[in-house]
Formats: sequence, structure tokens, C-alpha cells
Amino acid sequence: MKSKPRAVFMAFGTKGDVYPVAAIAAAFASDQEQYQVVFITHSAHENLRVHLRANQVMYIPVSSPPAVSPLEHYGSTEVTFSAHKREITQNHRHECTLIFEDIFGDVPNVEGDLIAINFFALEGWSLAELFQIRCIVVAPYVVPYSAPSSFERQFRKELPDLYKYLQEAPSHKVGWKDVIHWMWPLFAEEWGSWRSLDLKLSAFPFTDPVTGLPTFHERLPSPLLLKTAIALSDIRIFSSNMHYPGACITFCKEELLSDIQWLDDSDEKTRLLSHLSQIVLSMQKVIINEAVLRKLLWFSVAIELISENLYYLGYWPSKVWVCGFWFPPRKWQFSCNDCAEISASGISGNLNQQNKLCSAHLGLQFFIEFPAKELPVFIGLSSVGSMGFLRNPRAFLRVLGTALDISGCRFILFSAGYKPLEAAIESYAKEASSCSEQTHWSNEGVSLFGGRLFCFSGSVPYNWLFPRCAAAIHHGGSGSTAAALQAGVPQNGLYGF
Repeated sequence: MKSKPRAVFMAFGTKGDVYPVAAIAAAFASDQEQYQVVFITHSAHENLRVHLRANQVMYIPVSSPPAVSPLEHYGSTEVTFSAHKREITQNHRHECTLIFEDIFGDVPNVEGDLIAINFFALEGWSLAELFQIRCIVVAPYVVPYSAPSSFERQFRKELPDLYKYLQEAPSHKVGWKDVIHWMWPLFAEEWGSWRSLDLKLSAFPFTDPVTGLPTFHERLPSPLLLKTAIALSDIRIFSSNMHYPGACITFCKEELLSDIQWLDDSDEKTRLLSHLSQIVLSMQKVIINEAVLRKLLWFSVAIELISENLYYLGYWPSKVWVCGFWFPPRKWQFSCNDCAEISASGISGNLNQQNKLCSAHLGLQFFIEFPAKELPVFIGLSSVGSMGFLRNPRAFLRVLGTALDISGCRFILFSAGYKPLEAAIESYAKEASSCSEQTHWSNEGVSLFGGRLFCFSGSVPYNWLFPRCAAAIHHGGSGSTAAALQAGVPQNGLYGF
């Protein structure tokens, strides 16, 4: 019997780095039933297991944490943190290798086998090379880093033959543009030692493990890189025959033609932005012509047109395809199963239920729907705390209290499960109660500062919450940015807080 082709999706990082790729894996499994689909990520994302299983995707965890913060070692030496991180990395790569051996080691490769990785799962590139499997990159964000300014000079000096090989590559083969755009970390010493010592590959990709010379006899195709347009200034059009439900987002030509006009008035531009964000994040795959795109140039949208496949002018490789954001299914985004079921029943027909939360979370719903002059402002930490950028949660709460006094607004604070912040909230609430300040406790929610700040430790879909907010203040992640665009609300990204 012919074996099924295998599609392995591997994504590491925090929730915003992983969930969109998991959504693609689930959509791929639903659309391409001939595949055996596997999803590899941190055990911290264990709650994905049940959702992926429902879509016939096998979930395989690794024990490494999504983020390792140096501030967890505050007061210790840098050497101690470096050693700790190095140990985690070694164990992580060893686990990944064992997983790949289980998947690909005993069964001959099948035509159509593929590995899809995000930028925090670069182990997958070398493992794909080891098992001779095609590798593509799916990134729910633009490339979050760039090569050091000295990288090309050093590369040309130390690897002149490989540099020439990459510079002279045909446009459809791996070339220097691929390296400088995203592949350059693969040439770092830490990857080279792992490749040569553990995997018995050449230290550098595209070189012979014995001679160290470029593999002139075998030029690999330029790897496909799918990534999201996280802001309207980054929008490109995704146009190809490869389309999976929920996996790509494009403009709707008809709505643009009927609703978008050349406008000079700034207020009208604001209205247009709100409407455009909803159009951009629609799920229709259509074609748009150049005349319509030119109407968007006032918005500084850098768009290169395509014929049948996407291409980019300038420095981007030809196989970089930018599409819209990959939103996980709404049901995945509730931390509460009861809330998710209520929302699902609303989607299936009972519209009154779609906007309701369960009885345990009425505190959040009441705060949002409470009659007030202004809608509340959302403040989301997401991974900021777990990455070590919130060193003093109590001071952060005091800042919010001062902002409330000055602005007269109401805030919704999502703690994202960051324990030090939640401990500070609980401590602050108890102190406030002893001082007779109004403090209301509810399941997974606490109201502070006279009921003007609601702190919530769970999660609800942003497309449920943001339309009920006056604005969104967040850490600048791609998911939060895209959700605010979809909701058409003002947003401010405070990168790293």
C-alpha cells in the first residue's frame, strides 16, 4: 500500500508565533485529506491538541519553554544565563531530531512530503536537509530581524566560493537574496556546530560535507516563504493556485471599486481606513487590477503587481509571498470552553448567543457593556511579561491608575497569564479593599480604581473584544495589529513596553 505523504508543521515561540501556523496546519489537513499532518510545538501550547485532533492533525510537544527571559536570572551572572539557555537549546534540538527520526526515519520518502517552519523553528531547515524533504517557511509576521551590517562583507571574505555560488544563482534557485532576507542565521557558528557534530551535515548549507565547496551539481529551488501583511503599509497581494480555507486573505475587488474613492479629506481617510481594514481582512480570493491599487497610493501602500504568481521588485526573493493574517478559528481563542461553546452556537444560528460569555465571565461582559460615555480602552501584554520586559508589575499598575485619573477613560487589562502581574493585581486589590476603595472580584477578573480598570487573566477572541473598545494598546505583535485592523479601531503598538 502506498504511504501517505507527510506534512510536518513546526512552530516555536509564544502564542502569536504558533497559533497562526497551527491554523494553517488544520486548514491544510481539512483541504488535503491525502496527507498525514503533524504539528510540532512547545508543550506550553498543549491546549492546541484538542483543536488539532478535531482536524486530524497529530500534535507532538517538545519540552522547551516558548521564551527564556534573562530577567528570570536577575542578579545572577550573564554566564549563568548563557549556560542555562545553551542547555535548553541543546535539549530542544535533540528532541526535534528524535521526533523527525520517528516521522521520517523508517519510512521511505513519499512524493509530496514537506516541512513547514516559522522563523523560530530553523532547526527544521537542517532536519529537512538531513531527511531530504522539501522545506517552506510560514511566518505570521514579517522578518523580525535583519543581518548585521558586516554580514555580507564577512561572508564574502570567509566563504568566497559560496558567496559567488549564491550571487550567480538563477532567479528560481536559492541565491543571495534568500540568504540576506531570512536565511543568514543558518550560517551562524551555533547552527554550524550542530549541523556538523550532531547531524553529520556540512557546517554551512549548500556546501559539500567533505570538501566544504558549494554543491554546484545540485542547486536547490528558492524556498517558498509565506508571511503575513501585519499592517496596511506592508500589504501585498497573494495570487496563486495554492489556497487553503482560512490560510490566505486578499482584497475584494468589487468592494474596492464600489466603496473606495480618491479622497483628500483627512476625516474621510480615517473612515476609509476603518472600512479598508475590513475589506483587506476578508476571506475572499479575487483578482484586483492596477487602476484600483493606484487609488490606495495615498496611504503609502507599497504594492507590486503580479500576473500569475507573486513577485517583488527590489531586494525580496521571488518566492516570498505576502498574504493577509492567518486568524485561528474563533473557538481556539477562548480560554474558557463554555464561552467557546456559547459563541459557536451563535455562529451556527443563534445570533444572540454569539456575543455572550458564560456565567463565570459576566464580569468582563458587564464591564464592556456598562452604559458609559466612552467605550473602554484595551491594554494587552501578550508575551511581554513572559519575555521579561515587565520587571515591576506594581509600578505598571500605578502608571495605569495615573493614566485613568488623567484621561477619565476605562481600561481593560489582559494579563496574559503572567503570574507576577496577576500576583500584583491580587495584592493591589486586597490593599485597595482594606482602604475601602471599590474593588469588585469576579471569576478570572478584578475591577480596580473605582471600577475603571478591569483586569482579566483569561483570553477571548480579539474580533469579539476589539469592536467593543475605543482603542487597542498592545505590544506590537502581528496578531494584535491585524485584529485591530480587522475591527477598524485605533491602535498603538508599544514595542517591548
